[in-house]
Amino acid sequence: MTAPIPTSSLRQRQPRGFALIISLSLMVLIMVLVTGMLSLSSISLRSSGRDNYASQARANARMALAIAIGQLQKQTGADTRVTARADIQGADRPPVLGVWKSWEGTDHDSKGKPISPGNYASKKDARFLGWLTSTDDAKNLPATDERKGSVPLIGEKTVGSGNGRSSQQVHLIPQQISTPDGEGGFAWWIGGENQKARLPKPQKPTEDNAARWSVAAKTHSVADPKPLRMEKLLDDASPADRAVSLMLGDLVATKDTLNVSQEFFHDLSAHSVGLLTNTATGGWRKDLSLATENWAQLPSSNLPFLRLTPEKDGAAAKPSTGNPTADRSMLYPWAAYRGGAGDMTIYRHGPVTSWENLRDYATLYKKITSSSTGRNRIASSSYAIDDSGNAFNFLHKVRLLPVVARIQWVFSHYAAPSGNNQYAARLLLTPVITMWNPYSVELTSPGSLNFYIQKPLPVALRYNVSGSTNYSCLFAGALTNQPPLASGTNILQYMIPATFTLKPGETRVFSPASGSNAIVASNVIAELQPGYRSKGGHYFDVKNSTTGATVTGSGSMSIRADAKFDTEYEDAKYTGVGIYMDMSIGSSPARHLVYRMIYRPAIANDVYKPLNLLAESTLSQAAANPVPFMSTVFGARMASKTHLPAKGFVQSSPLVNYTAMGDKDLAEPTIQQDYIGTNHPVNSPFDYSFIKHAPGGDSQLPNASDTTGRGYIVTGYNKSDGLSRCVIAEIPVRPLASLGELQNWDLRYENPIPPYAFNLIGNSDASPLLPANAVANYTADKNLQYDDSYCANHVLFDDWFFSSIAPDPTSYGTSGKNLQTTFTEFVSGIAPLANRAYQPIAEDTGFATAMAGNATKLYDQHVKGADRYRTIASHLEVEGMFNVNSTSVTAWRALLGHARKQKVPFIRESGTTWNVD
Repeated sequence: MTAPIPTSSLRQRQPRGFALIISLSLMVLIMVLVTGMLSLSSISLRSSGRDNYASQARANARMALAIAIGQLQKQTGADTRVTARADIQGADRPPVLGVWKSWEGTDHDSKGKPISPGNYASKKDARFLGWLTSTDDAKNLPATDERKGSVPLIGEKTVGSGNGRSSQQVHLIPQQISTPDGEGGFAWWIGGENQKARLPKPQKPTEDNAARWSVAAKTHSVADPKPLRMEKLLDDASPADRAVSLMLGDLVATKDTLNVSQEFFHDLSAHSVGLLTNTATGGWRKDLSLATENWAQLPSSNLPFLRLTPEKDGAAAKPSTGNPTADRSMLYPWAAYRGGAGDMTIYRHGPVTSWENLRDYATLYKKITSSSTGRNRIASSSYAIDDSGNAFNFLHKVRLLPVVARIQWVFSHYAAPSGNNQYAARLLLTPVITMWNPYSVELTSPGSLNFYIQKPLPVALRYNVSGSTNYSCLFAGALTNQPPLASGTNILQYMIPATFTLKPGETRVFSPASGSNAIVASNVIAELQPGYRSKGGHYFDVKNSTTGATVTGSGSMSIRADAKFDTEYEDAKYTGVGIYMDMSIGSSPARHLVYRMIYRPAIANDVYKPLNLLAESTLSQAAANPVPFMSTVFGARMASKTHLPAKGFVQSSPLVNYTAMGDKDLAEPTIQQDYIGTNHPVNSPFDYSFIKHAPGGDSQLPNASDTTGRGYIVTGYNKSDGLSRCVIAEIPVRPLASLGELQNWDLRYENPIPPYAFNLIGNSDASPLLPANAVANYTADKNLQYDDSYCANHVLFDDWFFSSIAPDPTSYGTSGKNLQTTFTEFVSGIAPLANRAYQPIAEDTGFATAMAGNATKLYDQHVKGADRYRTIASHLEVEGMFNVNSTSVTAWRALLGHARKQKVPFIRESGTTWNVD
């Protein structure tokens, strides 16, 4: 049988110590749990400490930001603050932004005339406010290199590493602060977005035609993408709209070692926006678009056209037919008109013309006759210099006339049969006048043009024919070189009998007509026709010095002459040598252009040397064909081919006619001042030169196109080196959109005193006639000699701008949108202004688009009123406004390349007509 197994026996056989093992295991587990909890507690304590430090650091950063913003508002908040980087004082200086007070009116006197501040360096230093960094002394330039204790504000991650990148970084020593929780520090640095080029968003013209290309050519200010590695934006600008930050610009640019956000951190901005404030004296800039378009609504006096100080405006006035020389009506409010109602109108002109004249120029587009091809024409407009009844129009209307580019007198040996196989020796003087339309539109002469040489020409001739003669001037009225060749003549007269039309910039040569009446006596009017012909003009008999009889001889007798250029005449008590030529229109003797080039005799003798051994001829040869031996050339001082070296149009305007050179400044009753520079030919707007022709003629004889009758100017006298068409003055064919367009305005107009500079506004050229530390040599209100570029830019560029809120022609002239439509579509976001950098403020856009009719309400409130030219700037922002003090080479390259690959209109000729493509 099987015996049962007792359970007690089984328990007795279990292993000993099991409970101890379990107990030890539990103890180990508890120790692990305790250790883990202690570790977690330690981590929590450390994390809590770090959070406290981070919180404190964030608080310090917020404080630094608040302090930086406060300093920014304090130092740059006023309109009259100027910012620039430190490296404007030297390329080795760091990228730290400084703030200066502008001159705030201390750079001009109480009437607005610019004055020197004295010691420029010390005065400028006194206006320095500080550097925009967190240093103890804001006026000391901080060290920005990486060093012990410094922290990076603009570091390697921001501007990248590599050659030259460390100089782009900014490291500052933090300002220490103490709090109950411990020690801390902060640092801040402010950079100027206005020192950078705005991220390019290339714009296409609103329409792809020549008229809109011309608008873009004057207003397109978008930076060239190429220097910023964004060339592809020229093909598709849409990615730029998504680049709302500098780092997003990396997605637009082509790849390189550095991202564009690093390489161009100091050169490129994604959101630079500016306001149209007057930095010089504070307040909003005034709008010339609205001022000129609404001119009739403006009051006649107390016009605040120049802000003198942050608290005070100057008071300008409008001239009128009853008061054509109203006080403070000139662009220079400190200047005064000359003379009075009893003086010739030309003698009343001041140093510059008027605001009224500027208004007339800016609105000339309303007088344009245009066609769909772009063939723009304008009627001639001129008023006589001595028409006192038209003083207002003479002084304040833009003169539009063809001008004399050059008159070349060809001197030829000539002879006439006198019987018995004898010939009378004669001089043939052939006048060749080159008329020029210097404007950008087609111009037709107003009628027949009459030219009068009212004083003897400088030339005196000594003939060698049947013995030598004395030097003789050409006609009566001279004080020297007597007797004259034509004692019964005291004036030479030429006439262009028919009107003529000149294309933009076109020239045309006129010379005596061919035929039996081509050669006339010196007291007869020589009629001129288009083209060059050498066998016409005035003849002068060669006289025997002893008997006064005309020299005669056989056909084989030789004739030769020497020449000098010192014939003197008297003009209002003073003697001079030069050119005295008037031009009248039609049958009226009233003079419209009065060309004067006069020098003291001693100066003329020194500058104009005699010409000897000129080409000779026999009398029979001269009778068959006049033999040229010399030319004298008078005309606008051009870029080359001048008797005296010159700087061309930079120092001599081709629109000048009347000058008070020589002693004429002393002789003229409304001047009577010996101005600096009036006694040297180099300061004249005219050149008088001489050509010694080779026997048989040469290429220096007058050249004219066989088909068009054009002459050659500017760079030379003939087809090989001259220009037959040259536009140097642009007439507005659309409303102006930029102050730069005023460089074509003839600001000096009838100022007879040098320097006769051209393209004054927006440009500058230091004249040696003026002191280095002043804009004038004389302080009198009637002074005529100024640094006109400096003065005009001073008056215009701080106070004014062209908003381009004006009529918007479909092409040219006046047909198209009126001013109200231009504004309402602009503020509603339908169409941009001509100057697309100007944008409406968000408040106006929101209101205009909220309800129909709101845009018209904005027009009534902000544009329609007579004084709205003073306030419209407060409703505009400027995309990409750029600080002229910027030292960023890349930004300047991009901005100056703004027109690259832009379409530009040009004139295309086709036979007798032309168009704009």
